Amino acid sequence: MVTLTHIAPCLSLASFVQSYQLVQFDTEGKEITRPWYGSVDQHIVFFLKDKPLYLNDEKRGYFVEGTHHIGVLGMATHFNGLMKFRGQYQCLMILFAPTGLSRLFGLPIHEITNKIYAADDLFGPTAKELLDQLQNASGLQEMAFFADKFLANFLNKKKGIHLPDSMTIISNGLSKCKETLHPQEYAAMANMSLRNFERRFHEQVGVSPKMYARLLRFNRAVDLKMQQPAKDWASIAYEGGYYDQMHMIKEFKEFTDASPTHFFSHTPPLRVETFFVKRT
Repeated sequence: MVTLTHIAPCLSLASFVQSYQLVQFDTEGKEITRPWYGSVDQHIVFFLKDKPLYLNDEKRGYFVEGTHHIGVLGMATHFNGLMKFRGQYQCLMILFAPTGLSRLFGLPIHEITNKIYAADDLFGPTAKELLDQLQNASGLQEMAFFADKFLANFLNKKKGIHLPDSMTIISNGLSKCKETLHPQEYAAMANMSLRNFERRFHEQVGVSPKMYARLLRFNRAVDLKMQQPAKDWASIAYEGGYYDQMHMIKEFKEFTDASPTHFFSHTPPLRVETFFVKRT
């Protein structure tokens, strides 16, 4: 059983951070693996108890040992291997809005795509200070307070980023809308040429507008199947926004290295208990 508890950031950070998420689970002495497949999520994760053992992608020769308590994960545009866990886990995840990580920290976000970085290498000692505060916090409310303070320090050093720009508005809109427009239409909305719009989108989000829309659609299909395991694939494809089932199968193979049936037979849905906490 995985317990997932959400809490919102403070108002000044709302255009940068979707939510703080406290994830808790116990492998009960066993080693378990979970795949890192195509995803739009970008987050910083703080492992407050045990750390992952490693992430291994044999096909691409990508191997990351779990030697750090803090990791920065960019979006994934393909299958990036299996992450292995064993122990008792309590993790605070800062889940960013599509442009939030780039705008707050000024990172070359496309270089983080499909990668995991040690946060202390990127943010220096302040990340370790936050880890210590989170490990000694009395609960999620206090964790959110410390996370707000950490992020606000970076926000206050920037000028002119408090209000969402056109890339933020468009990428947030894509995340909430099942239907997507042609990139030329989004470029017109941003009052930019198509070439300039695609360049700016890639710089701030990490992938092209077309890839971002495809990943969103794929993630919706995965979520639907996770929530309703008995639902047939044709219905998943239709409700997920695919033209047909074969198109969905093609994207599953691209983003997971497996067919939908094979992926879910080897990655059974986790039992997740979800809670939402109001800020006080």
